[in-house]
Amino acid sequence: IVGPGLLAASVLGLHFLGMGAATLWPDTSVALPEDPFSGEEMMQAVGGIAIALNICAFLALVMLSRVREQSMSRLESVMQSMHDGVAYLDANRALVLWNRGFEEMLALAGLKVRAGDTIANLNAYTSHIAPVRTSGKLTQGETVERECLLPNGRFVRAAVRHTADGGYVINMVDA
Repeated sequence: IVGPGLLAASVLGLHFLGMGAATLWPDTSVALPEDPFSGEEMMQAVGGIAIALNICAFLALVMLSRVREQSMSRLESVMQSMHDGVAYLDANRALVLWNRGFEEMLALAGLKVRAGDTIANLNAYTSHIAPVRTSGKLTQGETVERECLLPNGRFVRAAVRHTADGGYVINMVDA
């Protein structure tokens, strides 16, 4: 919000700089005070303000970038410290983010996680594993829960939920 605001102020500053370069002929019947600044001084002042605002906008963008990097680092730390398998798929149903627990759960089924895998790919990979129980329909916005018996005799419970941005979160637990 700060960055776009400063950018808009810079554009306005440049607009007024251009207007300051124009000379207007006032109505001689109206008494006007003497100009406190010459056109050159006004142009320099407005130009300096525009440059300062652009520098502030750039610094705000740098600060926002650093805050984003810190947030992503925290998220990565939290994701990797979770025992459950957790993955995020974007609105295109492509695998974007996952933790070691998710990799380990899929490894139990003999699968390897790859960035860009889709829900359809993951379903295809696990098609040889018959679900013991399934509930919900992802197309209706419900949470889909599935329990599977793996070839090694272990149960895995998976839940797929919609996210506010149109993506999906998969949570897997070794039951």
